[in-house]
Amino acid sequence: MQYAAAVVAATLMFVDAGGNQLSEHHKIKAMQAESTRVRKVYGRPSQILDEKLCVIAQRHANWMARTGRFEHSGEATGTHSGEQIIAWGQDSAYRAFYGWLSSRGADGRSGHYRWVVGTEKRCGFGCQKGHDGRWLWVGVYR
Repeated sequence: MQYAAAVVAATLMFVDAGGNQLSEHHKIKAMQAESTRVRKVYGRPSQILDEKLCVIAQRHANWMARTGRFEHSGEATGTHSGEQIIAWGQDSAYRAFYGWLSSRGADGRSGHYRWVVGTEKRCGFGCQKGHDGRWLWVGVYR
């Protein structure tokens, strides 16, 4: 089972081995499309999909899949690689974003929601199938 997870992890992490950008992967593009759709609904401009932020997000998604730990980067590594939002178990980008939008602080504007509709101009996304076969989703914003 660990070998299968490693093969899946390599598939997304090294999608650029053939000269393609990670941000061109169909799952990452689906996340960007959903982000743009959601931001439009909330009257927010779309964000620039940043390849470097996608790599950061993808590395974190791969790490969670490899270790079986569902944690933000600061908890996982002791260093913070960017404000991340993470989700686990949703079968599509749509459902991941729906969950993030539903995650609000007591003020109604904080939590994961704040990152999805925030003022950051750049974003990066990553996703990976976990050891249990369910998808892990990651967003990084700057």
